[in-house]
Amino acid sequence: MDKFIVVAINNSEARFFTLEEAEWPEYESGPNLVEQENLSYCTSDYCQGFWFKITNRHYRKLKNTKYTQHQFERKFAQKVTSEIINLVRIHQGQKLILIAQPQILNLIRKSFTPTLFKNLQIQELSKDISHFSANQIHQYLAQKHLIPAYQKVFYPR
Repeated sequence: MDKFIVVAINNSEARFFTLEEAEWPEYESGPNLVEQENLSYCTSDYCQGFWFKITNRHYRKLKNTKYTQHQFERKFAQKVTSEIINLVRIHQGQKLILIAQPQILNLIRKSFTPTLFKNLQIQELSKDISHFSANQIHQYLAQKHLIPAYQKVFYPR
């Protein structure tokens, strides 16, 4: 099976998933979409200018500066791209699925360099489903025939 990396992005959050095969396909259901990382920045007046990296429910302040909205979006797109590069290297991703609204996809596209992902197949989907659970995202992408569907293992009684 190809190694898939799925990124669901909205205006303030990017969620990174990998499609993991069952360790014992004869006995376990799978493949499973597993959330690896969650990257967000706060857009409210209270925390404007703060970047947060969320890993295992721990928050860490990365920057505290006053950017314009456009600079914020560009920095967010660059941060998302660097996280994609990291996941592709760690998980040896072969296919990347980007899911976001068209203007966000455009920002992410602009932050890519042509040689960066030369061995990676990239598919884009213009929709905001970042608020879906991992299972709902998996079902949605399987219905669109972008990733393999979840297969349940049935045991005879």
